Amino acid sequence: MHLYNRGSSYYLVVNVPCDLIPIYRKKQIWVSLRTKDKNIANIRSLMILSKLEYQFLTERQKMSVFKNANIRFTLDYNGMPHPKDSFTYGEADIESFALDFCMTKA
Repeated sequence: MHLYNRGSSYYLVVNVPCDLIPIYRKKQIWVSLRTKDKNIANIRSLMILSKLEYQFLTERQKMSVFKNANIRFTLDYNGMPHPKDSFTYGEADIESFALDFCMTKA
């Protein structure tokens, strides 16, 4: 955690942990504290930092739960209905088929 004064206001800069960089897609998070007073900036930075730490903890818990799960969605086209040569499906039919397909896969 670092506080930077950029003239008009203070900014909080938090380094994203290495294991969470792929999730946040950045190495640092910059948050404007919207104050010129350093004491107020310190108080606001602690509140924001606690929220960020909670988010980091939550993301790590999600990663640990889904670490070993092989989550892949594959479509089985053999199980899906297909139009006959002389019959075409309407939009309502297509939505119904898609819903039925999703329900059988779930």
